[in-house]
Parts: sequence; structure tokens; C-alpha cells
Amino acid sequence: MWEIDNSFQLFSFLVSIAMGGVYCLIYDILRAYRKSKAVDDLTVFFQDLIYFAVIGIATFVLFMALSNGEIRAYILIGLLFGFLLCFFTLSRLFVWLLCKIFLLLQQVSEIIIIKINQFFDFIGAFLTKWIKKLFQNLAKLKNIKKPLEKDG
Repeated sequence: MWEIDNSFQLFSFLVSIAMGGVYCLIYDILRAYRKSKAVDDLTVFFQDLIYFAVIGIATFVLFMALSNGEIRAYILIGLLFGFLLCFFTLSRLFVWLLCKIFLLLQQVSEIIIIKINQFFDFIGAFLTKWIKKLFQNLAKLKNIKKPLEKDG
């Protein structure tokens, strides 16, 4: 029988608390996105489904790294404790900050899109004007060509 190292268990517990906090912050990104943009129920369902699949895989990797794949209660308790600790302390501030960032990004992207549209409108107007002149010059050339053919 092998000995269980208490210091490694403490380390594993602390890592699982940190990972629980990271899981909460990742979910807060989804929450902030949903608050800043109107999202329908089907989109929320698939976002949650993908979130839990990714978190499930990450938790599996965590168990593989910390306990050779054995499910340990102290790691699960650490994940839950870290998630709840983050949720009741940092989460509100983090979601508020992310909502402000998403709003700022939305405003900046709208300005960029307006500027791009103005650029393409300018290019389109320039090309339209240039093509009209080209056709006018071609029409003048056709008019010049006809009298020359009659004389010859």
C-alpha cells in the first residue's frame, strides 16, 4: 500500500478551489454576454451545453493531473467551494465590468463598420463617376469614328 501525501492533498484542494473560481469566471463571461445582448432560449441552452462539456473535460483533466483519474471528494468540494466563493465575491463586479467592455466593443465596432461603409461608398461613387466618364468618352469615340468611315 502506498502512503497518501497530505501536502499534495492540500495542494490538490487549493488547485481545485482555484479551478472552481476559474469555472465561475468563465460562466460569468457567458452571463455578461447574455446581459449585453438579447439572446434567445435556444442559444442559452447550447451555450450552457458547450460550457458544461468544456468544464467536464477540464475537470476530467484536473482529476487526471491531481489524482491519477481517481475521483476524490476533497477535489469536488474544492471545485464547488471555489465556484461559490467566486460567485458571491468577484462575480458581480466581473459581470458588471464585462458588460461595460462588451458595450464599449459594440460601440467601437459600430463606428468601424460606419467608417468602412463610408469608405466603400466613396470608392463606389468614385468608380461610378469614373465609369460614366469612360462610357461618355467611348460614346464620343464612336461618334467620331462614324463620320470618318463615311468620308473614306
